[in-house]
Amino acid sequence: MIKPAIRTRTCLLLTCLTLLAACSAIKLGYNNSASFAHTYLTSKVDFDSEQSAFLKTSLNEIVEWHRNTELPVLASELQTARQALAARNDVVMPVSANQVQALNLAIRASLRRTANQAAPVIAKNMLGLWPNQAPDIQKALDKSNKEYR
Repeated sequence: MIKPAIRTRTCLLLTCLTLLAACSAIKLGYNNSASFAHTYLTSKVDFDSEQSAFLKTSLNEIVEWHRNTELPVLASELQTARQALAARNDVVMPVSANQVQALNLAIRASLRRTANQAAPVIAKNMLGLWPNQAPDIQKALDKSNKEYR
């Protein structure tokens, strides 16, 4: 029979390892998001080498902007949320609807800023497409919309 103390330590160790793995996966995904996006997009549209290189550069620019500009803002918002959720004198106080709404609005604003930053970069890439590539994009969008429905 396993002693309760050993069982508790084992559970804590497994929980810590799971959290560490999840954090590592998120970091790995974020750090490689431009490559993942490039691979996904090139699987949908047959880009020539010049278009592909421009796309990769554009995606890296967006991720760098996000890392340098938007990520610190999000980190600050999450720190505010963390402080609101922290126990004071071993008492956890419920968060208010206003606090939840403030975080929601901050995240929405971040998404809006990111979209506004990415839109011109996306437009530049779209202007570099050949007319025969438009049907490929339309097929990919139609397929994605059908799967979403």
